[in-house]
Amino acid sequence: MAFAVSLLAANAGCAKEPQMQAQPPAPPPAQPTPPPAPPAPPPDADADGVLDDGTDKCVAEKEDGLPPDAKDGCKSVDPDGDGFVAEADKCPAEAEVKNNYKDDDGCPDVPRVELANNEVKLNEKIAFTAGKADIEPASQELLANIAQILKDNPQIQFVEVAAHSEKVGSDWATVALTKKRADAVVKALTGLGVEKNRLRSAGYGAHCASDAGETEEAKEKNRRVEIKIMRLEGKDTGVELACAAAITKGLKPAGVPATAPKGAAAAAPKGSDAKPAAAKPADAKPAAAPPAAAQPAAAQPAAQPAAAKPADTKPAAAKPADQKPAETKPASVK
Repeated sequence: MAFAVSLLAANAGCAKEPQMQAQPPAPPPAQPTPPPAPPAPPPDADADGVLDDGTDKCVAEKEDGLPPDAKDGCKSVDPDGDGFVAEADKCPAEAEVKNNYKDDDGCPDVPRVELANNEVKLNEKIAFTAGKADIEPASQELLANIAQILKDNPQIQFVEVAAHSEKVGSDWATVALTKKRADAVVKALTGLGVEKNRLRSAGYGAHCASDAGETEEAKEKNRRVEIKIMRLEGKDTGVELACAAAITKGLKPAGVPATAPKGAAAAAPKGSDAKPAAAKPADAKPAAAPPAAAQPAAAQPAAQPAAAKPADTKPAAAKPADQKPAETKPASVK
């Protein structure tokens, strides 16, 4: 009987187990809701990297990254950024150089006149009437530029204006013509406000050729005017003047004359005082007074004009060329 009860209890336990296994599994936990997708970026219709959100001012054309605004989404109207729009810019890929010479063409032009190596360098020719010392009207603006450079730079205290020519006709005639041309340039510059005591003229004929050739191009190179700075900021520069060939012909340039301005700071006042030649010896007398011998020497005033004469004898420097009339009597005036 007890065995039967145990068996019944065991059977009852076995019957319960299938009922527990038949229960359904618990549902999985709910997944979190994903965040909403970000809004789409503003469109960029021309794909130039400048968005069509009001930033791109030219939605139908690509930004080229050039001035004046490299981020406005437009092609540049001024690629070189010199202030000239492409239609008016003769050199759209090169910026204008402001130098008071053709400043309205948008090109990086070389200035007509510049200062370089103790020279007022002319990048344009002073044009003369053929065979004469008359300056062509086309060169008046160039002369004005030269005068302005000298007036703007009072530290340039003395220059030599030297004219050169190609080999035409006799030595004597060519030297005389170049001297007259240099005189004409000096006269023009003084007329434009440059102090006369800062300038002197010289003519070296064909002796100092820059091109030894006989072509028209060589002749054109040899017809020129050079302006060499002889005194700068109170100091003589020692710049090379003339050439060996001219010197052997007796055209040796003189030094800076006594009438030229001296001293960097007082250049302007001294220049104006130096103009009256008589005032110079008078001003010099107090300095010469301690050595008593200097005052009685009446030669001292006489020596002063004589000192000025080397500058005047510069024209007379052509006289050695006058010694050649024997060779040059068939003077072809070119």
